Amino acid sequence: MTVVSEADIVGVSVTDITDADTKTGGRIMPESSERGSLTEAVYYILLSLYQPMHGYGIMQTVGEWSRGRVILGAGTLYGALNTLLEKNWIQTVAVVGDSRKKEYVITEIGRQQIEDELLRLDERLTNGRRVTGGDEG
Repeated sequence: MTVVSEADIVGVSVTDITDADTKTGGRIMPESSERGSLTEAVYYILLSLYQPMHGYGIMQTVGEWSRGRVILGAGTLYGALNTLLEKNWIQTVAVVGDSRKKEYVITEIGRQQIEDELLRLDERLTNGRRVTGGDEG
């Protein structure tokens, strides 16, 4: 299980950086797809938003799809959502009835981030299987 902190998702440098973080300066979420892959948490947040969803639904979906590896707290999730909104990777959707609940949905820019990530993941799998002999085809 991975408990994700707000700094892991929104790219905020933290004062308590581990040795593993020093290679990226504590910045886990890339500024653009050209700078690297998405974190697993951001990937699942974007993927969950192919259908409009509110924050609690996103937390539940990410937990389910990651088989409990990625657990998002409310502060972490809403920090990430704000960053994704700023990047125009997602947008809010008007919710009829309960004005306290916000729903979010992925934008075309966000969809492109997912497509780019899928290409990167496919390349990694292909190369890994080729090198390790896992690709018998």
